[in-house]
Amino acid sequence: MFPKAEQIGDRVVALPLYPKLKASEADYVIRSVKEIAAELKFAD
Repeated sequence: MFPKAEQIGDRVVALPLYPKLKASEADYVIRSVKEIAAELKFAD
């Protein structure tokens, strides 16, 4: 129904970001993204 929105949705990663996000939760997100990036060879 919305092909452009679907194309964008296939390429976008929405990371959690909100005022009550705990440091431990943010650390978990960061570690997870780094791990995935390393597997995909996007890490520096």
